[in-house]
Amino acid sequence: MTEKFKDSLSFVVRHYRPGAFRADRIFAAPRPWWRRTAVAASVAAGVLVMSAIVYFTTQSPTIPGSAVHEAPSSEVAAPVAPSAQSVIRLEFDDMPLSSVVAEIENAYNVEISGLDEADRDQRLTLSYEGNAAELVSAINEILGTQLTVEQ
Repeated sequence: MTEKFKDSLSFVVRHYRPGAFRADRIFAAPRPWWRRTAVAASVAAGVLVMSAIVYFTTQSPTIPGSAVHEAPSSEVAAPVAPSAQSVIRLEFDDMPLSSVVAEIENAYNVEISGLDEADRDQRLTLSYEGNAAELVSAINEILGTQLTVEQ
């Protein structure tokens, strides 16, 4: 045997793997595991997107162009005027007490009495949610005033 042939034969013997030269695997490349997972995830995402589109176009009347539209109502509800018992959120940021009283009167549709000239320039920073009587009571405690709510 020639030296070249012996070198080639020893190379094949060193690198031989059983089944490496099978006829049914010559052109088949192994598939990576992530490719099957990516295909399944893509199909699931497509189904989810399509179902969301179908749902929003058939069920939601607030989206423009949707298939379902509500008929306009013939009854129109009159807005309810706020009262002293209404729960409203008000915020005051370094406002004079005279402005605070004016805002409370407008928000709750009440009149507030007991505002002295000396108290008009007191400043108030407050965030409050509740009715008019509780708010005025809180202001009286904070500033030491004698405000009262008139209906």
